Amino acid sequence: MKMKRGQLILFVSGLILFSLARPSVAAEQALWVAGGNSHHYSSFSLGYAWQSYALEIGFLNDVEYKNDVDYFGAWPSNYQSLGVEQRTSTAGLDLLYLFPLSERFLFYCGPGLYYHELGQTVQDPNTGKKYNTYLSIKLIHAHSFGFKYKLEKLKVGVGYHSIRGINGQIGFVF
Repeated sequence: MKMKRGQLILFVSGLILFSLARPSVAAEQALWVAGGNSHHYSSFSLGYAWQSYALEIGFLNDVEYKNDVDYFGAWPSNYQSLGVEQRTSTAGLDLLYLFPLSERFLFYCGPGLYYHELGQTVQDPNTGKKYNTYLSIKLIHAHSFGFKYKLEKLKVGVGYHSIRGINGQIGFVF
């Protein structure tokens, strides 16, 4: 597998920060929501942190349903293939590692796995009606990183996700 230069720099930087992390500082639990934008599509995520780890469930609203396509009907016996299209929004899960840089600043990064369904679109040559049916699932590897700032029991942050784009975060510590 060929790594790009930027990915290699990010990986090495992550290893360096990992070795410097002080897990005892990040030992609190936190819950947050994030919203963002990627390629003119809105994104949303919900995250939960405990100790130095976090799970984040994310969504990207990147599918445009067409009114002239039947997504649930039965295909005609005689049809013309129009190709493969994305059928559902992209969703997935990220596993993050939290690196406390000070009492108030926190850096995070980690991998993720996202997916969306692909569907085959066909057209009935007699009626012109279009149909789309499930074909397969496309898995996409992701990565994210960002910073959080703690204000008493409130945390605000900004981050970048390879699928969900730049996002802002707000959450609370408990």
